[in-house]
Amino acid sequence: MVMLRHTADAKPDASVDVAYAQSLVAFDNDSTVTWTAATPLPPGLSISSAAISGTPTAPGTFSVTVTAGDSTDPTPATVSKVLQLKVLPKK
Repeated sequence: MVMLRHTADAKPDASVDVAYAQSLVAFDNDSTVTWTAATPLPPGLSISSAAISGTPTAPGTFSVTVTAGDSTDPTPATVSKVLQLKVLPKK
């Protein structure tokens, strides 16, 4: 069973052309947890190794569904959460 932990609905604001990184936290006592984004992340950001990171290239407010999954056989357990990511215009 995968459980999300301390993953707030809203992440700190990002800014266009400024490096951004925020951790995603989930745990599973039986296997490794992997993360995916079920909806597109803001342009310039990606999800990898339990973090959303990169350098955003476009301003806006984005609703992103992230999913944590384990490697349980035969059916992996998953849990999803919608995060609000705001990218501020370049100053």
